[in-house]
Formats: sequence, C-alpha cells, structure tokens
Amino acid sequence: MSLVQEAVLDRLETHNDLNIKAKAGQGKTLAYLITALEKTKSDDLILIVASTNLSATHIADQARKLVQGTKRQVHCLVSTESPERQLQYFERWRMNILISTPLRLHTLLSLPDFRTMCEKLKMLVTDDLDALETRALLDQLPAPHTLVFSNKRFQIKNRLWIDHFREEGQVIRAMVAPYAKQFALIRKALDDSGKALVFLPTTEAVWFYTDLFKRMVQRPVFDLDSRGEEGFRQSRDGVLFVSDLGGLEFSDVSHVIQIGRCSREQCVDRMSIANENLIVLAPFERDFLNQLSDIQIRKIVPRALESEETRKVKNELKRAARLMDKKTLKRLYQAYVNYYTTMYETKVVKKEADEFLQAIENV
Repeated sequence: MSLVQEAVLDRLETHNDLNIKAKAGQGKTLAYLITALEKTKSDDLILIVASTNLSATHIADQARKLVQGTKRQVHCLVSTESPERQLQYFERWRMNILISTPLRLHTLLSLPDFRTMCEKLKMLVTDDLDALETRALLDQLPAPHTLVFSNKRFQIKNRLWIDHFREEGQVIRAMVAPYAKQFALIRKALDDSGKALVFLPTTEAVWFYTDLFKRMVQRPVFDLDSRGEEGFRQSRDGVLFVSDLGGLEFSDVSHVIQIGRCSREQCVDRMSIANENLIVLAPFERDFLNQLSDIQIRKIVPRALESEETRKVKNELKRAARLMDKKTLKRLYQAYVNYYTTMYETKVVKKEADEFLQAIENV
C-alpha cells in the first residue's frame, strides 16, 4: 500500500471531506477508488471526475477490476458517445460508479433526468482538475463525502490539504505573545518573509497596521484598495494587510500571517494559501489552538529581541499614536471590542482592548 493510500484510509473514520496533494505514480487512483468503495454502500452513487478522456478511461479500467464479482457497475462517461445514449445506458443498467470529464459532465447536467439522479450522489471525487473546475463541482454537486486529488494546492473554503502531501517545506507555526511584543515580532517575521498576506480581525486594524508597517519594513506595503491589490499581485516581495479576501485570489503568496484568532474555517482556508504560515495570538487567545488540534502546527517561543529592534518599533508606535486622532483610536478600540465579544466575556475583552491600545500608545 502506498503512502497516499495509507494517508487517505487512515482518515476514513474521522473525515468526510479530504484534499490530497499527490503526483502521478503515487497510487492516488487506487487510493480514492478504495476510499470511495469503503465509504459507500453497494447501491450508492459515486461520481469521479477526471481531467481528460484518457484519464477517465484508465480510472474506469481500474474501478472495474476492483468491483469485479460485486453488485457495483462502472460506466465511463466520455465524449465518444452521445449524452442521451449514455443516460439511457446508465438508467437501464443501474450504473452506480460514474467516471466523467468536466466537459461531458457539464453537458449531462443540462439533462433534467441526470440532474435528478445526481441528487442521490454519495461520493464525489475530483482528480487533477483546476481550481475553478473543482470549486464549481463542489458547489454544484454537494455530496456527503468528497475527495479532491491534485498535484498542487489551491484554496478551497473551509478545507485544508492533508499534511503528508504539502509542498516541500510547508509549515504552520503558532506564537503566543503579549501585544507589547507583538509588533516587533511581526516586523521581524515580515523582514524574514517573501510575498506576504497578513490577516487581521477588523478593517480598522487593517488601516492601522498598513500605515504603521509602511514605515517599519524595508519592502512595499500596499493599501487595501483596487490599486493596492493590483500592485501586490504584481510584486515579488510585497505585503498586504487584509481582514478577509472577499473572493480575491493571489496564487504566488509565499507567507501568510494570521494575527489574532478567527474561526477555524477561516484559518484552515487561509493556511492553504502559502507554504509558510504563522499564527500570532495574544495570551488570552491561546485556547484557539485547541480548535486546530488536528492540524500539524509547530508552536514556537517568541525570540528575544535586540534593543535596537525594540527601540525602533516603540518610536514608530509613538509616532503612529500621535498621528491618530481620538476618533480613530476610538473606532479601532470599538472594532476590537465588537469583534472579540462574540468569543469572550465583555469584561475580558475590554481588559485586552485596553492592553492593545496601551501597546500602541506605548504608555
């Protein structure tokens, strides 16, 4: 049994949806065929979508060997036959393992009878489709179990790729530090990173951090607007602070930094963007890591900062605080309180919000 097959089968009992990064020759076809058969009953409908007719034919041949002597029937829906004829064949022989390509599947889904059949779908597998095709199928054909196999990673909402097959060197680190130290630590992390996306809890925090770090790092920091987004997209070492991507995609980001807790689903989605990932939490947010216990995260201890680094950060924070009027600081504070009161008691949140502002004002 290959490593891919072991990794998938080991997760059968606890995961309904898996993303697996694997290259050709690693046994992925058998991995998802065996998984699909294990996860479904003999009369359940399984749909496997491959990138080409040749791939679909190969998968169908493998599937027929596996189901030989059982009640399961395999039908390969490729473009060598008319969609109507394939549908008739499917209905007549009660095929329950269908292998298709995106183009042929799109045509079949235009037939009402086929769409009705797909309502009974129990397992959807995609094999080496591009990001847009995969997302479209997951949205269009919701199934109790889904497997996404690809030779590269891409973002799929609320899903993380299996650790065994991440890009070489991909890691997720987590660091817990008080606000008084966070700014200097984040600055150091950005100095050591390539093109970086930094996620923050609120829009008000995005404005503040963008303005602050424009003066603190020796690299382009872009504003969160259409011009800034395009500049970041074209840059090789830029930094963009955001509270949410809002449907935007950046394919060449090397580092993601998550500052403050978010939902588990958001974190999973964001950590799938880049090879290098860092989660920065205040001490009271430490419990967020419990929600990520099934993800391989390397906890790191904040390193000691040199006095020169600390001095520079303090000076920039003082300057930023002086440039912000009281209304802006109040909005920043209130946005912080509004965000965290959905997760913690108001008394705790206000105490932490005070510490956050104190770190900014360097009181």
